Amino acid sequence: MHTLRRRALATLLAAPALARAQLGPGRTMTLVVPYATGGGYDRIARLVAPRLAETLQQTVVVENRPGAGGTLAMTSVAKAPPDGSVLVVGGPGDIAIAPFLYAGRIAYDTTRDFVPIVMMARFSLALTVNPSLGVGSVAELLRLARTRTTPLTTAISAVGSTGHLSAELFKTATGITTVNIPYKGTGPALTDLSGGHVDMMFTEPGSVMPFLKAGKVRVLAVTTETRAAALPDVPTMIESGFPNYQVSGWWGLFAPAGTPPAVVQEVNRQVGAILKQPAVDESIRSLTAEVSGLSGEAFVRMIQGDLQRFGQAVRSSGIKLE
Repeated sequence: MHTLRRRALATLLAAPALARAQLGPGRTMTLVVPYATGGGYDRIARLVAPRLAETLQQTVVVENRPGAGGTLAMTSVAKAPPDGSVLVVGGPGDIAIAPFLYAGRIAYDTTRDFVPIVMMARFSLALTVNPSLGVGSVAELLRLARTRTTPLTTAISAVGSTGHLSAELFKTATGITTVNIPYKGTGPALTDLSGGHVDMMFTEPGSVMPFLKAGKVRVLAVTTETRAAALPDVPTMIESGFPNYQVSGWWGLFAPAGTPPAVVQEVNRQVGAILKQPAVDESIRSLTAEVSGLSGEAFVRMIQGDLQRFGQAVRSSGIKLE
């Protein structure tokens, strides 16, 4: 049985007394965020931390450890004491993409060094185009791509990002050729997209909304298997004729391998209850994300799917980072 799966299923054998011994009054838990303050990872960590501190009756602090695409923080947590004192907020970039993007150059293994606790939230990416293309659907975009004398250009906010690999998977799924234009961040990329300097982009709905409301961009599809709450009228890629195309952004909570199953189960239980609070749901929606609560075998299967999906995208695209 797969390592991640064994560890997730082991939580069913948890002993509550052990969890109480390693969590609670007098204890301190650090939630490590692999990126700088202000982003989605940081905001959801700071949303959950004070509520988790209250329910566990212990100190819970958020610590930002940015650098090397999130891999510095992941490496440090992989080596942390496996006792519930250090957890990390992970997502596709550091859990499912970095192992391939930095193959041989990072000191952690997703399936060996971490125990998945719970996915706190997930979000779609939006296939966004400049209105001057004159297309209103994925099918129209593909017809244009196949009849143009020059290939479409795709804005890439960061090489190796979820948006970048979503674009690579789109090329594989549709068979079209596009040219990637790299940018130093989502803001500059969307500015050029809205100005007609680049044709298309995959990015988070939250970043797109101001441009969409101003009529400067058009969203053709979202990448999740169901429609995004923030864009209810926009079809999915599956609805657009690509049944095997599915990509999600997400934020999950992970513990170092070896953390007692009882501790993992108790944190899962407490965070799951926090996610059901109306104020938390509203705050997550403000990030144009949706509460998940996925855990156990289902979370493991999703991670395995991401590892397969993004590994294939990195290999087929030939992306290399120095």
